[in-house]
Amino acid sequence: MKEPEWIKMINYSQEIRLFSHLLNRRGKPKNVLTKDELDLLSILIIDDEIITPIIISKRMGVSKPLVSRLIEQLNKKELLLKSPHPFDKRSYCLKITAQGRKHLDDIYTYYLEPIYQLKKKLPSDDFTQLINLIKKSNITLKGGQ
Repeated sequence: MKEPEWIKMINYSQEIRLFSHLLNRRGKPKNVLTKDELDLLSILIIDDEIITPIIISKRMGVSKPLVSRLIEQLNKKELLLKSPHPFDKRSYCLKITAQGRKHLDDIYTYYLEPIYQLKKKLPSDDFTQLINLIKKSNITLKGGQ
């Protein structure tokens, strides 16, 4: 007897959930950031443009209130700075501090170990295909093409 479509989809969903779970490190060593804090600081390092809370919200795919909480936490830890937006007085820009950059340099291997493992153990073409399919899936789920 053929299994219903939803059972197949549940199995796919569980595989994706397990993959996501394995990708995120558990158990924190001393002074480790949350995954969201790491993502926010990483955006500030990677992007060379003016970064505002709304840009962070869109890039991370999270709510603006969550971004505001993350910014406040990172600001208290002196890992980022808020400064007035040069064109929009209602908003502000974010920059990573030297302390924030050093903190990321000290802990990035902890967070990225699962990705490094995949890159090392999968054939290069498979790893590239996986990343490209994830990018394509993210665009699709965000409502893009």
